[in-house]
Amino acid sequence: MSTFLERRQRTRDRQSALEFLEIRSTSMPEVLRVVNDTQNWTSNGLEFIGVPFGFKAPDDVAGQTSRGQLVMATGGSSVTQDLEALPPGEVMLARLMLSDRANPNVYARIWNLPMTHVSAGGGQVTAQLGVDFLMRQRAVRLLFNPFTAPGLS
Repeated sequence: MSTFLERRQRTRDRQSALEFLEIRSTSMPEVLRVVNDTQNWTSNGLEFIGVPFGFKAPDDVAGQTSRGQLVMATGGSSVTQDLEALPPGEVMLARLMLSDRANPNVYARIWNLPMTHVSAGGGQVTAQLGVDFLMRQRAVRLLFNPFTAPGLS
């Protein structure tokens, strides 16, 4: 960890950071692994596909749950096919791992981000990141009414 931080604080960082991203879903047969680069990388024995991606920071709006956005270039990769095969309303888990090019097997920081509202078009894939889908759900899933509890009115 200290070597990662030391390299980031240098005025001439010859070994820049790498962002690895794993996207999981119960309906996906395999974990989708991408790295924010133009070439493929191997980290801890797993191959990550080189796909440029970035993040839009959440808007600071009062009364709303903050949501970030993932924007990923598709560029002829199989990422679009994997994401389009998902059923509507599927909640995925994105795991972002920050590493160093000098040692891609050691992750300096790991974030687990729920991912919803995935859409593809115009050569890119966008997805909402955050727990907004949890915050908008009802606290009680089964309400008391004559249908759910007959005879208890």
